[in-house]
Order: sequence, then structure tokens, then C-alpha cells
Amino acid sequence: MARRLIVSGSAALRLAEAEAWLGEHDPAAPLLCLAPSLEAAGDLLRAAARARGALFGCQRATLSRLAAALAAPVLAARGLAPLSGLSAEALVARTVFRLGPAALGRYGAVADRPGLARAL
Repeated sequence: MARRLIVSGSAALRLAEAEAWLGEHDPAAPLLCLAPSLEAAGDLLRAAARARGALFGCQRATLSRLAAALAAPVLAARGLAPLSGLSAEALVARTVFRLGPAALGRYGAVADRPGLARAL
């Protein structure tokens, strides 16, 4: 199947081209639908399935999820793990708690207040 790059300011045109491309795709062959959001990918795949009656073996992903999935084996081999926003906030909260107000300088006065970890 040939690759196509569609560049247009019209979302309707881009979606129509994507649906046409999916129409040429074998409905039982594996397919990765990369989109700005999982909802957008789902909408596109549902429209394609409605148009042809069925579509199997499709996976949806965003660029960040694809990057995380590709990086996971390399990180694991190095004994590392990705850090999400919530994980970073928890790490900061634990560090603030362990250091105590005295070590935080001007932030020591608000060390026990909610929201400090998120703000930091």
C-alpha cells in the first residue's frame, strides 16, 4: 500500500483522504492509527468500519503513547522508568517532606500546605 502525505488546512479534506486510504486497506491486516488523540483515531476507524462493514486488527495511538511504547524496552534494559506528571509531583512531595521546612529556605513557611509539590 502506497504512503501518502496530505497537507491541507481543511480537516474535512484530511479526514476524507484518511478514510479513502483506509478503504484501500485490507480489513483484516494489522493497522496502527496514529492521531492527535485516541478519540480522533477512534472516530476515524469507526467511520471507516461503517463505510466498509468491518475493520479488524486496528490499534489507536497518539504520538506520545507511541514514543513511550518504543522507549519502554530501552528504559527497562537500563533499569529506568518513565516519569509522569503525577509521579513527578509525588517525588517532589516526598522530597519536601523528607527535607523538612528548615532545608527549604523561603519555601519552608509553606512546606506543609497543599499544592506546594505541584507548584514546584
